[in-house]
Amino acid sequence: DHTRGKYTGYYIFIEASYPRIEGDRAVIRGPWMTASVYQAWWCTLNFYYHMQGDELGSLNVYIEQEGDTELGDPAWHRNTTETLDWVKADLWLANHLDGANNNWRVVLEGIRGRDYTGDIAVDDIFYTGCYPQVVCNSTLGE
Repeated sequence: DHTRGKYTGYYIFIEASYPRIEGDRAVIRGPWMTASVYQAWWCTLNFYYHMQGDELGSLNVYIEQEGDTELGDPAWHRNTTETLDWVKADLWLANHLDGANNNWRVVLEGIRGRDYTGDIAVDDIFYTGCYPQVVCNSTLGE
């Protein structure tokens, strides 16, 4: 758990053990948000991630806009990067929105790698510079 710095606590992760197989996906979607061009300019997604083990899979972040039929290319991506501690990621969203006043949301995707020991976890997901300030406060188990 990044918040408390202990092995106990709350966070989200993709389970790599049996019966999961290579390529299995875990997806979590944030709330729909509306941002003008001005608001999107200041909006940053922040979160902490932890990736450890053999043959890790991928952690992807997408920006889904209302009406999209596919997620497209990730706005942020990590693949087989082992981290010994929690690492903070900051994703400036202005580059990934089309500039219109559209509804959009963040989509996190974990993909299981080749080995059952490849764990991927995410914690303390929040926005800065836009609303809402908190997407998922996993410390509270929400």
